[in-house]
Amino acid sequence: MNILIVAEGRFPDFIGGAEIVIHHLGKHLAGHGHNVHTVTRKAKKSDKFDEVIDTISVHRYPAPCIGTSLHKLYPLFSFCGARKLFRKLNKSVPFDVIIFNQPFPALGVLSCFKSRNHKKIYIFHSSTRDEYLAAKNRIRSSGNLFDKFIIRIISQVERYALKKSQKIITLSKYMRGQVVHIHKENEERVKVIPGGVDINIFQPPKSHEEKTRLKEEFRIPNNALVLFVAKRLYGGMGLENLLDTMELLVNDGRENVLLFLAGEGPLKKDLEQRIQKKGLNKWIRLLGNIPHENIKFYYQMADLYISTWRQEPFGLVTLEALSCGLPVLSCPEGGTAEILHGLSNALLFKDSSPEAMAEKINYFLDHPGELDDIRNKCRKYVEDNYTWSMAANKLEQFFF
Repeated sequence: MNILIVAEGRFPDFIGGAEIVIHHLGKHLAGHGHNVHTVTRKAKKSDKFDEVIDTISVHRYPAPCIGTSLHKLYPLFSFCGARKLFRKLNKSVPFDVIIFNQPFPALGVLSCFKSRNHKKIYIFHSSTRDEYLAAKNRIRSSGNLFDKFIIRIISQVERYALKKSQKIITLSKYMRGQVVHIHKENEERVKVIPGGVDINIFQPPKSHEEKTRLKEEFRIPNNALVLFVAKRLYGGMGLENLLDTMELLVNDGRENVLLFLAGEGPLKKDLEQRIQKKGLNKWIRLLGNIPHENIKFYYQMADLYISTWRQEPFGLVTLEALSCGLPVLSCPEGGTAEILHGLSNALLFKDSSPEAMAEKINYFLDHPGELDDIRNKCRKYVEDNYTWSMAANKLEQFFF
């Protein structure tokens, strides 16, 4: 079949959960024999407009680069660019299925009359409204007229693209509930296909000695228990609670616990000030952005991964950690909790408070045998339930 994937960005041009999903689903669909094309925007000036990557034909439209003064106008560029490329490609490729991933490039394609003849699927990675607010470091609109206007436009465009699609896919039951709640969608139209992980890249350390060697490379004491978090540093993601959790642990005498926090974002300065004020510099390391090809070494080195966001749409990093044999502790809500339910409910915090998080971490510090039992099951659990091949097979069922 001829498949067109329409997206704001693709991996590795852009690094993010949606981009990774788009990349791996496209790669596996192409591996199944489909003719896959991707329409996306340029990440930088040096990107080619047209090239073949992993047997996928990638077509890019020009758009302002991140950090430039015109970047705020990227939705307009996405609308115009996707529209132009679809009209061009549709003349030579009889597409059977179009897979949308974000609202504005989807709107560009939908504005073309000939798109009405194609089957359309929308993968709802997260609410674009919530993404907009998160980028502004707010959970809710500040109430100013500009924010209200932008949010209204975003929501209407997203709702229109969803309505024009025959099927809507989410990666978790939690996100299915969000689509139904935010956009008043019929639950029967929304299907759940969990994401996956590249189990060939994300592997456990080969031995205890290798894990020890990694800790030595990161200059970590042998007796230290390392907590690891990789996340965009935005407000509302529970990161402030995590600092309070570390303060509780240190005050409780757990001075061998270290927190490695990877990521960048508008909350970084506030986190640095909080760490300084609490006197936690000795126990918390802010790592900045880690190249995606290197993050597996942090999973292999760490002892626990901590998921702090109650509204996590799915949790690809959770699968990456588990695939590396790293147990994940999570809030009891959201997409990550759905993943962990099938492994062990013992990995879920009672709630998202610092006290509940500290209590669970303390429990595993006092019961290392239980943590070892779970660690031994992590990799097998992912192999049996969360590969990209499985996800692509499920997605294919909606093509016919």
